[in-house]
Amino acid sequence: MELAILCIVLFFGYLLGQVQIKGVSLGTSAVLFVALIFGYFEYSLSPILTEFGLVLFMYSVGLLVGPRFFRMFRKTGIHSIIAAAVTAISGAIGVWIVFQWLHIPYDIATGLYCGGLTNTPALAAAMQTAETQFSMDVAASISSGYGIAYPFGMVSVVIFNQFLPILIKKDPRLEEEKWKKNTEKMYPPLVSFQYMAENPGIVGKTIQEINPGRRFLTNFTRILRGDTIYIASPSFVIEKGDIIRLVGPATEQSILEQMIGKATMSWVDKKEQKRVRDARVMESSVIGKRLRELRFFAKHGVVVTRIIRSGFEFAPSGSMVLEMGDIIRMIGDSSSLEDVKKIVQGDTKQLEFTDFVPYLLGLLIGVGIGFIPIPIPNHLRITLGASGGVFITALVLGHFGRIGRWRFYVPTSVHNFSMEFGLMIFLAGAGMLAGSRIVPIISQHGFILFIAGAIVTCTTIAITFFVMWKLLKMNIHDMLGSLSGGMTNPPALSAANSQSTMGLPTIAYAGVMPMALIFKILVAQLLLLILA
Repeated sequence: MELAILCIVLFFGYLLGQVQIKGVSLGTSAVLFVALIFGYFEYSLSPILTEFGLVLFMYSVGLLVGPRFFRMFRKTGIHSIIAAAVTAISGAIGVWIVFQWLHIPYDIATGLYCGGLTNTPALAAAMQTAETQFSMDVAASISSGYGIAYPFGMVSVVIFNQFLPILIKKDPRLEEEKWKKNTEKMYPPLVSFQYMAENPGIVGKTIQEINPGRRFLTNFTRILRGDTIYIASPSFVIEKGDIIRLVGPATEQSILEQMIGKATMSWVDKKEQKRVRDARVMESSVIGKRLRELRFFAKHGVVVTRIIRSGFEFAPSGSMVLEMGDIIRMIGDSSSLEDVKKIVQGDTKQLEFTDFVPYLLGLLIGVGIGFIPIPIPNHLRITLGASGGVFITALVLGHFGRIGRWRFYVPTSVHNFSMEFGLMIFLAGAGMLAGSRIVPIISQHGFILFIAGAIVTCTTIAITFFVMWKLLKMNIHDMLGSLSGGMTNPPALSAANSQSTMGLPTIAYAGVMPMALIFKILVAQLLLLILA
């Protein structure tokens, strides 16, 4: 019977989540509200199954964010930590206000914190602490508070992101153009161009002699001599009439034309598609190494023409360090390209499968870390909980990509499924638990609880916005992304990205969200213990 009820809740909850009103939908969170109804009629879900759903969700999120989290964190740095910490602390200030002035019980107030800041993992951690330190009734009250505050918490940030540009009197499109111009100055876009060798100064010289010490960022890629195409190795000697193809910043075109000869459109390469490959950096033996250390040309006769990282193209140099997720564009013969691709990316056939040995080992390690007690003043102890432990473990594993000899790769489709399905199971369990108490709680305390939830959310938004705008001096897209990440609110990120053709808020979101999640897991438990 329990399994049948779970399937019904998941099915109708998912259907409800697809309903959109003016572009806003509840998404997976709709499962919670369907579960509340079933909980009211005294249906319940096993606590172990509920927790396992959240663990699966958090593990998947960590693995998904891990490969780019540390790179994004290096870019956003201290701003990410401050924005995440301010969000978590300002939410706690809101809870203190409703606890002191509106006399909201400590357990419900803790739930209002989790729901008002739209943070399901914080709810799980608080409920887990309640079950071990207090009782199941306290855990149910926390879940009820979450259900009361969550809808306003989610929708309010979406709406605020729409009005934020008006508040600060900034046009998102103009700010995006300004960002684009600044970025292009730092990382000039790469273009492909070709010249005929006519200048006597380069005839008879090797490519290394023409461009000693890489005076130019431009890379020589191929040479057409008669009907034969050669890979442009450093030792290749240029002859008069050669047509040289190059890839580099457009700003260097005029200088190279003067040095080499006139630009030409004459180029015939019927095998061009076979000579070019892209490979994604995934092998740990390659990650962190400089291009010169890998000696792709010396060993395989392959020339790297571009490195694509986070959507930007870079002219490769020997000193460039490869990062997880980089895309390398290479030129060479087919067999050599496949050899290098395997070195960089690994066995492509394995990209469709999940190796469950490292996957399950990571889960085991994460759950163990989650139960390590963290001592705080007044002889109190908190933990990250199973969900927090697996999240941190997954961040690290996702970044390094391996556990010993085991390669840690999970296909995107598996990520998405386990993330959504795990969250749905948890919301079903938490919703049914809350549904058993939510009506008596509202009857006892009235609709003041909804006002209290709104106060928690509005306090958090107001303080976080002020700090980001006036103290951190963030640009509009960083504010939109950081606020969405701080509130761990994917629909808000979607609203933020609608104001950017390049999805710039996502960069700030990726830097802030994991830190905010960890902070809120800890603060939710602290609130419960301190307010009690």
